[in-house]
Amino acid sequence: GITIGALAWNATETHRMASSIEKRRFVPRIRQNVRPELSPLNLDGILSSLKEYNLISIVGYKALGKSTTVELVLGKAKNPFYLNLSTPDLIEPIYAQLHGSVLHLPFPLDSVRFNSDQTHQNIVNEVFNLVKQRTHQEVVLGLDIRPPDGSQGKPFVRALKEFCCDAELASAVFATSEGAMILGVIEPRMEVHVARELSLEKAQEFLKHFYPGVQYSADMQE
Repeated sequence: GITIGALAWNATETHRMASSIEKRRFVPRIRQNVRPELSPLNLDGILSSLKEYNLISIVGYKALGKSTTVELVLGKAKNPFYLNLSTPDLIEPIYAQLHGSVLHLPFPLDSVRFNSDQTHQNIVNEVFNLVKQRTHQEVVLGLDIRPPDGSQGKPFVRALKEFCCDAELASAVFATSEGAMILGVIEPRMEVHVARELSLEKAQEFLKHFYPGVQYSADMQE
């Protein structure tokens, strides 16, 4: 009886993971109160581009609001999924978050499964396909890519291309300060947006929003 119950519960795991995405449990919580006007880019334009392109890259120098823009896009998107990514391995970080979002039976009951040989890749693919079937919309990945110094952009874009473009499991908006590594990649299904420097007025507003206790010098108020 216990074994049959464990089999039945574990068989629902991917459906429960898909529900976690649909319930927006993977939107970054740190900046849920971010206002759209703080973005240096056109959010509606990026959301519109997602209908045509599978990959949207936001590049530019540090501290220009790229990560904030990704979070704002996820705030408006259906089925959002946020990730910090430092290596081109896309599947394991996604699986880790999905696995942590659902309840599990204690060991060894958690390992009692009909398909115990399923790989993490298989599970992630099944979950994202379930979301797409149930909501009629793809998952929108939002990634803050921070590669180690000296790394290349091609492995990151290749991993996203295989997952989003070839397998058609998701769309992705990703931010990186390593603009050169992305601009050097030729991928027709990727659109690149370049973040520009904020105006003084918007920079002050940005700082006041996130650091309300900061005192501004006379130079910043001019």
